[in-house]
Amino acid sequence: MGETEQSPGRRAVGAGAGPSASSAAAAAVAASAAAAAVSAESQARAHELRGDLQHAYGFFMAAAHAAHQSSDTSKACSLLNEAGCVAWRNGASHDACKAFEQLAVVASSDRLRPYACVARLNLSALRKGSGELGQAMREALAAREVAAGIPDRTWLQRACRSLGEINLCMQAPEEAVRYFLEWERVAREV
Repeated sequence: MGETEQSPGRRAVGAGAGPSASSAAAAAVAASAAAAAVSAESQARAHELRGDLQHAYGFFMAAAHAAHQSSDTSKACSLLNEAGCVAWRNGASHDACKAFEQLAVVASSDRLRPYACVARLNLSALRKGSGELGQAMREALAAREVAAGIPDRTWLQRACRSLGEINLCMQAPEEAVRYFLEWERVAREV
């Protein structure tokens, strides 16, 4: 996203103002950010329906930033994923990578691991599509590492399959077979 969460500027606190005032100010900032996220998402979907994917991408990114400011990390992840997918559909691979890279960072908690995994898998697919096989491999390995900590084993299946396909593209059939066998083994465990 290229943007950082900004903290409210320092304010002079008068006599009698204490933690409750600070809490109220923080709540007001969060509520304002949440409203901004809803507004930006609405505009993103309107642009998407009209086929204006470039503007939809921008509004999805803005909505994700606002959601993150409001501390709704799960919503921020969902919006970043949508931004990446919209950019990908629009053929804007640089923008798509930007969104998915941000998603991989934001989805740092255990409960958001599936978002981190899909971010890495999508980055891997984008790198593979542009012929950057070494980078595609690194992203797929990162996805596999994340997937190992997710109870839903379909994520690990997807990562192993991706690794197998990349190794085939790199003309490394033995490594490809190793990952495809792991994919089959995990599939039997599901």
